[in-house]
Amino acid sequence: MIANEMPNKEIASELNYSQRTVEYHINKISKKLDVQTRVGIIVQAYRNKIIT
Repeated sequence: MIANEMPNKEIASELNYSQRTVEYHINKISKKLDVQTRVGIIVQAYRNKIIT
């Protein structure tokens, strides 16, 4: 969903989570991948073949 440029609000709606929960998880993903932005998450996902 991040790679498809969905904003946090839409991701939250799609998954039936609060927007804050989505923000929390995106923040955790960023820290684990040692990146600063959503673009960084996508780049790392491609590099690690998590998404194609």
